Amino acid sequence: MVASQRETEILYQPTSGLNMEQVYINMDLIMRNIKFQISIRVLDNPILLFILIGIIINPGCENNNPSRYVFTPDDNLQIIIPQGTQIPANSEHTSNSLLDKWDLWNKTTQLRGANIWQRIVIPDLDGEEFLGSDYIGPPYTQEDFNQLAALGANYVNISGPGLFTEEPPYQLDIQAQKHLDQLLDMILNADLFAVITFRTGPGRSDFTFYRDGAGDWFEPDLLREWVWTDQTAQDA
Repeated sequence: MVASQRETEILYQPTSGLNMEQVYINMDLIMRNIKFQISIRVLDNPILLFILIGIIINPGCENNNPSRYVFTPDDNLQIIIPQGTQIPANSEHTSNSLLDKWDLWNKTTQLRGANIWQRIVIPDLDGEEFLGSDYIGPPYTQEDFNQLAALGANYVNISGPGLFTEEPPYQLDIQAQKHLDQLLDMILNADLFAVITFRTGPGRSDFTFYRDGAGDWFEPDLLREWVWTDQTAQDA
């Protein structure tokens, strides 16, 4: 039951595609290699060796029928694609029906798309090109979302700044609100669903996600995370 050097090399080669027969072969080699490694450590223990022999000769471990692991698609799966979406000719998603929004969450996975990250631009840190020249970056255009929809996507997750300022006095950030409205309009025009994920708010900046870089690649005062201890920030 000793795995050869060639077999050992195969054990750690990732499979490409959904070739279940190759996956089964690889798993069989892994199991045989594990059995061999275990046997080296129990040869001096007759009881454990007896148990090991029983495992090795178990017919269940020697069933080389890959058909047991063939994936069978669900013919009843219904893919939701927003109305008006143009699907490429080589796409497998051909349905153009739009169910009730609740069906997006109480059935099989329906949403597919992209997560877009944005934060408030810090000119002294970001310069004029890294995140663009607007208040929030990086910039996205209507064409970006149109192309996303044309590829078969139906969903965008907006991971960006919240609508309220990070520092007191905590108040509505008009520029952030205007930017979000424009972003949602473009997503709507592309006939995509949107989920909004606020990364910042009173007492919390986007730099909390990179806190180890404070004093290294950004100024420490950009790290704002007192929302966890400041009651005023929590109330805001």
